[in-house]
Amino acid sequence: MSAPATGPSILAFAPGPWWGAEVAGSTRYHLWELARRGWQVLYVESPQRLLRRRRNWIADDRSFVAFGAPWVPPFAVRHCPPGGLGEMWRGLTSHCLARQAVLRAAERNLRPAVVWYGAPWHGRLRAMMQRTFAPLDARLALAPPPLHVFHLYDDLAASPILSPRRRRLLAEWERALVQECDATLCSSQPQLDARAPHARNAVLVQNAVADAFIDACERPVPLPEHAVLVERLTSIPGPRLVYGGVVDLRLDGGLLRETLGHFPDAHLVLLGNAGDTPDRELRDLMAHHSRVHLFGRTPHAAYPALYAHADVLLLPHRETAFTRGMYAEKLNEYLAAGRPIVGWGLAETWRLAAESDDARAIRVATDMREWLDALREALADRDPSAVQARRVLARRHTWSIESERLDQILRGLLERRDQAPA
Repeated sequence: MSAPATGPSILAFAPGPWWGAEVAGSTRYHLWELARRGWQVLYVESPQRLLRRRRNWIADDRSFVAFGAPWVPPFAVRHCPPGGLGEMWRGLTSHCLARQAVLRAAERNLRPAVVWYGAPWHGRLRAMMQRTFAPLDARLALAPPPLHVFHLYDDLAASPILSPRRRRLLAEWERALVQECDATLCSSQPQLDARAPHARNAVLVQNAVADAFIDACERPVPLPEHAVLVERLTSIPGPRLVYGGVVDLRLDGGLLRETLGHFPDAHLVLLGNAGDTPDRELRDLMAHHSRVHLFGRTPHAAYPALYAHADVLLLPHRETAFTRGMYAEKLNEYLAAGRPIVGWGLAETWRLAAESDDARAIRVATDMREWLDALREALADRDPSAVQARRVLARRHTWSIESERLDQILRGLLERRDQAPA
């Protein structure tokens, strides 16, 4: 059984599925930590395939239910047919998902104080939720309507793997949600700067790292089920240049190729599943380079033990319209590991590096020469004080700290709603 409810409730339409008890992904962390603070959370998975039966995962230490709705067709911009058929399909899928979510909320006697939208294609859901939970009698304020909150995590409308038509659709849907929702939660300062002029309330909600992850990094003892991964990593000759996370369109294959060319003894280790990428050089590296090692999908809980054996942790992201506003979630995890970090000069990487009094905490490069120089410095960096500087910075950006701030933001918005004239 889940923990007894003590606070307001959230009906969250998530951007993706819930992968069980091992939390991964910013939206999931934000909601998971809010539940620890007493919020009641119903996390409605975005359908990836048609489910015949309802799928539930219920936390045992907080009021959190992850819900997979049955008989809801999958929907995202990639599943959207062209022209008017796309709007019909979007309406059908939104109706099915909204109906299932409302029924599940009713079963749990949950009338949401907040409805959370995690993707641009949730705009139709917002309209349906607004009608479903409208006040029964506005004059008597018998049932105050919920707050509608849009969590903007990625600049999906700039994704280079989508067609121009789909990018335009995403941009239109996102713009409507930003304008219509009571609050827009932005993951980075560039995202906030771009949306603030159009939003009712635009708020910066940063990514972070779990306290337990930092503790595991400080005492990196691998779990028995991860021993094979650690053994495989330590069998690779050093120096080991390690990237942790999905290997996708954000990474710069040319940058990685140049890195291996200038460091002939180095081995590149990619700890993550290979996703979509239009980068031919990156695909070629992964397929043919003898000093590139692919680990595939790696359990998140294994990262602390694996990072402990990295010589340098890399953030080799190319700067594009898609990545310019990105706050890499793994950056805080890298800091927790204490290992030397070299990253490309995206705005949020610069901003986090500037928070530390130690310039060695995160080495940031804006061109190839700076990147190679930073790598040389990082490979020679063995100073314990630099390790400490990184972990001090990580401790400033934990999910417990960020969830406290988000809790205050949402409660403040609810208080303002309740104090507003009917």
